[in-house]
Amino acid sequence: MGKSWLSPLKLLTIPRLELSADVVAARLDRIIRTEPDMQVDQSVFWIDSTCVLGYLRNESKRFRVGSPQRLF
Repeated sequence: MGKSWLSPLKLLTIPRLELSADVVAARLDRIIRTEPDMQVDQSVFWIDSTCVLGYLRNESKRFRVGSPQRLF
């Protein structure tokens, strides 16, 4: 399954766009796992952005990435 997504017209930083792309990947993984004809044992996500990795590892503050309607 693939998903393309255009960046919004509103100016966003590169780390914010990378975080949004990772959210899209995680949501697609959730959709694929609910498919009754497919058995998924493991998912691996490759992220090369240290900013996004910092966002994901931060337990004290969560960052809002946008509404689900805009991402899908």
